[in-house]
Amino acid sequence: MVWQDIFLSRMFPKDKLILAISKVFNVDKRKVKFIKDIEEITQTDGAGVVCQTYKHNTDYPLRLSFYIIDEDLVPKEDQAAVKLLSRELECDILMSDNSVNPFTMLHISCDGNVEQISVDIEKYDDFEEFYLE
Repeated sequence: MVWQDIFLSRMFPKDKLILAISKVFNVDKRKVKFIKDIEEITQTDGAGVVCQTYKHNTDYPLRLSFYIIDEDLVPKEDQAAVKLLSRELECDILMSDNSVNPFTMLHISCDGNVEQISVDIEKYDDFEEFYLE
């Protein structure tokens, strides 16, 4: 199941992301997997949460695309889960505001503040697949 695409305000090493994601989803670190290409999702035996990463040349350089394999791990409240991730990583995050307007997103700061903001979505069209080693 596709869960969320989120944009982080800075880059992180893979081990730090795994630790934070495991806390957010309350799952063992070994159940968090990163993939290079979406086709690899079929090769993630035992994973509960799978992330694909992208690098953007914006103020939010790291995009995480989340795929939840174990449906029991789907958060009851998406925003609360992303707030926790923001706090764990001590960074700001952009996430969908679930509106029909493609030019607005939610800005979540690590102190828990949430604000709907306008974004130049075309900036985020320029990206490259990026695998965290």
